[in-house]
Amino acid sequence: MKTISLSSIAFACLCLFNSCTKESSEISTTSSFNNLSSARVAAPGTLPQNGTGNNDVVPEMTITYNPNPGIVNQPVTVTASLTGTNIPDCGKLQLQQLIDGNWVGVSGAKTNVSSTVHELTYTFTPTVAGTAAYSFQLHYVAGNCEGFREGKSGGFPLDVIEPCQGLTFTGSATAEPSSAGKYLFTVTYTVNPCGLQFDKLKTQGGLTNAVEFISAEGGLIGSQNWVPGTSTNKIIKWEENTPGILLPTDKRVYVIKFEKAYSGTGPIDLTGDWSTSASLNGVETGYVQFPKITYQP
Repeated sequence: MKTISLSSIAFACLCLFNSCTKESSEISTTSSFNNLSSARVAAPGTLPQNGTGNNDVVPEMTITYNPNPGIVNQPVTVTASLTGTNIPDCGKLQLQQLIDGNWVGVSGAKTNVSSTVHELTYTFTPTVAGTAAYSFQLHYVAGNCEGFREGKSGGFPLDVIEPCQGLTFTGSATAEPSSAGKYLFTVTYTVNPCGLQFDKLKTQGGLTNAVEFISAEGGLIGSQNWVPGTSTNKIIKWEENTPGILLPTDKRVYVIKFEKAYSGTGPIDLTGDWSTSASLNGVETGYVQFPKITYQP
């Protein structure tokens, strides 16, 4: 009984020892796998790439535009460059454009980096005006370029303005029969303050006598339109006034509707002279007058 008891104890200890060794091995294997997975996760804003060391860097990148802001239907040159004090002499550059929320490589806008080539240029013609109407970024592909790794610049927005110089003012009119001996006239004025800075904009003018006024609408939300009393020569004014705060430079469209006796043939005067003026801090920055509108079917 004594011999059996000692053997049993020895066997139990041996099994316990082997079991502990196996569990330790499994923990070590799992830990190594987790560490390997973590090492392959790229840092925010960069892309993972084989063959790069822990000290490899993404070079600094910048994009400039000429002209800036761009002008609708006029060429804009995009220059994308590697900058800073640590510039690679190898790898590739690819220009990308933001389209419908996705960064898309620009066809033909790529180059190999060398000791003498650290930038690329691309020329396009914008067709849409607006704030940040276009946006580009630069993608650097390191390949086997020692000391550097792949990455992308941030987006560089481009504002685009309409092809005009200062304040412009245009007008037009349409007509259609409305009742016996009368026509419904619609007069439309468009004000474009392209390139101006202003905190006050006023557009005003009058209609001819003996009109039956219907409505006057347009301008930015919050602008005031005014038709005084029952005057036969209606004076209409839109005014935007935000002292010290710049107003948007978007186009303004004003539409006036009225009835007037008309035979349907020959010319007829509909308005007097109209004008629009812009000012900043009390100083006029633009003034344009538009002559009377005569309707001719």
